[in-house]
Amino acid sequence: MTLESKARQTNLRRLEWFVMIAGIAVLMTVFMRRAERLEAEMERTAYDLTVRNLRTELVMFETGHRISGRMADLATAAAGNPVGVVFMEPTGYAGAFDGDRPERVRPGQWYYDNKGRYLVYRVNHSRYFRSELPGVERIRLRVELKYRDQNGNGGYDAADQVLGIAMTAADRHEWLQTAKD
Repeated sequence: MTLESKARQTNLRRLEWFVMIAGIAVLMTVFMRRAERLEAEMERTAYDLTVRNLRTELVMFETGHRISGRMADLATAAAGNPVGVVFMEPTGYAGAFDGDRPERVRPGQWYYDNKGRYLVYRVNHSRYFRSELPGVERIRLRVELKYRDQNGNGGYDAADQVLGIAMTAADRHEWLQTAKD
């Protein structure tokens, strides 16, 4: 074998290694993106399941008050932190804070904003989520008292008829199918 053919063979091996490494890199990139997308989908599903569970607990709480004839007590429950009173702590609950403080909790955790009276979920996979809120991606939920304003003053007072309580999203948000860049 001549020196020239050895050099050609060495260059061919290098090229083969380069193509193989480039192919593996492309496959790893595709795999990582799909894995991230699946993680984001699992997060959305876990969030939806948690909210459904909280709403179910809310209905059970209201039903208990309705049966016992204590509907007026729902106003007190709706005015404060519902965690531990109306429903159990969601998985990853970080506690209550005075004000909307998403920087104090890790992504994927829940907390309660005492000032705004919101139950907040901090989104982990923010590339697959859009919200109208400024700052870090999060979802704010509010437990609200439903009542018939008997005296027309625009707020709840003892003269009003309590109809129930409900949990609703306070802001528009959307889980995305593809990452935003």
